[in-house]
Amino acid sequence: MECLEEVVCFPMKKKAKVLLSNGKGLHKRRCKLEGTTEAMRSKGRYIILLLGLLILLHSWAFSYLYVSLKPSDTIIIMADNRPPQGNRNYWSLALALNLRYACHQGYDFTYYLLVGGSTDSKLAQSCSHARLGTRSSPWCKLPAIAHALSRGYKTVVFIDSDAFFSAQTVSVDSILRKYGKAFDYTNATLVLPSNQPWKDYHANTGLQIWKNRPHAMTLLKAWWDVDTHAKRHAFEQSGLEKLLIESPTHLSLISTVRVLDKMRILGAKAYSEVIHIGSNQNRLRLPTMLTALQQAAEVQCADGCILPRAQESIANEVVQLVNKMQNMECQGKTLIRLDATHVASQLLG
Repeated sequence: MECLEEVVCFPMKKKAKVLLSNGKGLHKRRCKLEGTTEAMRSKGRYIILLLGLLILLHSWAFSYLYVSLKPSDTIIIMADNRPPQGNRNYWSLALALNLRYACHQGYDFTYYLLVGGSTDSKLAQSCSHARLGTRSSPWCKLPAIAHALSRGYKTVVFIDSDAFFSAQTVSVDSILRKYGKAFDYTNATLVLPSNQPWKDYHANTGLQIWKNRPHAMTLLKAWWDVDTHAKRHAFEQSGLEKLLIESPTHLSLISTVRVLDKMRILGAKAYSEVIHIGSNQNRLRLPTMLTALQQAAEVQCADGCILPRAQESIANEVVQLVNKMQNMECQGKTLIRLDATHVASQLLG
């Protein structure tokens, strides 16, 4: 038995290789036993490895489905008393652009169609304050914002019907980081762009970025209760300016409002990632938005968000886009009929 140490086994082979000088049968048998034991250990290691891979795949699949099904923390909203239509009106084109932006960024989107009042024009009386009476459509964006906040979103971004996100690939957080300081996107309740080049008001309310903090609804209610310019320009914007300047009783709320002085959005020319075309440039709204839609069509997006590139076709396809809003993967309830007066009495009363 002197050559026992010379026995070499290869458990992965069907036949064991044996090197010995005597006791051939005994060594061969022992080698087979050792080979079988080693093979079982190897198989055990493979089984453990396979189970580990299965657990890893299961964990990955769960995480993927959870992220995919988890609702967005951010919503982009618009509010107007005019229904979206694909007949070359600027609010429908703005809707298409902002919906595409929300889809591309993975945000939810809602177009609040204001009901219960007149739909003749932007200046129509579309909602009422319990104490101050009827107000024009621009004021009614405040109950719409309140409704979106009540739905539990961490960030609510309101954008006017004559404004749109011109940079489809830039997130809201990136915009805040670019134009604001750390406080603006970590502690502020409401962030607004500058009203430049106009000097009559400091902030422009055509874009509002709300953080759903404890004082958000209180700030919104204080703004809603301001008694000024209910039915004429600058509507709710003048109300916010009055609140910021003439309301010492709301200093704690006002301190959570930030205006990004370096963020200029007014004008058909793109000074920032958002373009707000005011009434002084109303003739530029349609051509500017059509061009933007043509450019946006070149940006890859989720299924259902693609628009044709030709400008003539875009105008005709917007209504089809609106009709498909409920079925799009760009999330959630994309068209809500809102009685702003009722919502204001419930949330801002």
